[in-house]
Amino acid sequence: MSPGRTILAALLIAAPAALFSAGCESNADIIQEREKLKNHAALAQLYYDKGRYNLAISQAEKALEIDASYSKARCVLGFTYIQCARVQESYAGRVELYGKAEENFDRAIRDGSETDSFIFKSYFGLGLLYSQWAKDVDAQMRSADHKPAEALDGPATGEEDIWKE
Repeated sequence: MSPGRTILAALLIAAPAALFSAGCESNADIIQEREKLKNHAALAQLYYDKGRYNLAISQAEKALEIDASYSKARCVLGFTYIQCARVQESYAGRVELYGKAEENFDRAIRDGSETDSFIFKSYFGLGLLYSQWAKDVDAQMRSADHKPAEALDGPATGEEDIWKE
């Protein structure tokens, strides 16, 4: 066999083996990334359950860096933002957190698969969110600091105060 044919034969044998080997490494990488994703989401849920909301947010965000459509991480993040809103003192801060919760529940619903249990949990989370948000808006509207008549028609007189009971 000539040297040219020997090199050609070696390349024909080595090339498929190299491609197969590279394919196995990428599959292993995919599996490893999927495990990291699941671990971050599981840690997020564990931290949420323990009331360590900053750590839950951090872990859920790490999961979403791997897969932005992972519904479990989005769902945990939504519930975590609701809990953070409950202890937020400023109304503007609570509204911001409610918006983040809503965004994550919406994404979990939109991006999840039909068989994904976190879609149902996200719908439940939206219901809880809207209920809490409505109570918060009602309390804000009833507070002495905020009178809708002032916002719409200028300062309210004592007789026009619709919030008196």
